[in-house]
Amino acid sequence: MKPSIIRTLAAIIMTATVAFAEEAPQDAGSIVKILLTATESGNYSDFQQPGDAAFQAGITKEMFSKVSKQLAPVLKGGYDLSFLTSLTQQGFNVYLWKITPKTIKDQFIVKLVLKDGKASGFWIQ
Repeated sequence: MKPSIIRTLAAIIMTATVAFAEEAPQDAGSIVKILLTATESGNYSDFQQPGDAAFQAGITKEMFSKVSKQLAPVLKGGYDLSFLTSLTQQGFNVYLWKITPKTIKDQFIVKLVLKDGKASGFWIQ
């Protein structure tokens, strides 16, 4: 192949990659950071704040405390958070991130479900 054709193909591929790159909406990014910080610090009140009524009722302080105690040491060690994609499911906006802790080799998926700007679900798997 001629060098000019290779450069043209490389430019097309790079442009396509940039065109398909997706970023989390600002509200989703802010909410996921609030929830992760609250989990890291064990702050139940901060964790409940961005949630809707069902979210707040469905996650008891005891449930939150158990999860926070397990995840806090991993989160306190630092991590990278990379947005993966968004979906629409049954009228809810679903956002997925990859979390890569700096202290362990495992990676996790973070799932945030929003409806009308409020958290309806949050999972770290």
